[in-house]
Amino acid sequence: PQPFINKYKTPETLGTDRIAAMAACSFWHPHTACLVIDAGTCITYDCLDEHNTYTGGAISPGLTMRLSAMHQFTGKLPLVEPIHQADASGTDTRSALMQGAKYGMIYEAEGFITYYQNKYPALK
Repeated sequence: PQPFINKYKTPETLGTDRIAAMAACSFWHPHTACLVIDAGTCITYDCLDEHNTYTGGAISPGLTMRLSAMHQFTGKLPLVEPIHQADASGTDTRSALMQGAKYGMIYEAEGFITYYQNKYPALK
């Protein structure tokens, strides 16, 4: 049993991590639209509306997966280990790959937040 209305078209494929996130929103923020962003191997974006209904979300590659894909699916790009860099500009191929993956994730998340804030002005 789930403490929210699950409108996901294939509920049997919905991960337990995503179900748990929506259950927590339902419990901690009843009658409030909530967006949960979970960053790991993949990044998930899941939203529960103010009527306690889950209609879906999004899944995208996490940082390591992005870096691996750029190496694996190109002929010459190196495999880069995730590192922290303060400057957003890549000054060589390795730092450009890192910054592209990192800031791609950040701007993606900002885009999802903006989308859901426009849809649900009282979004948490």
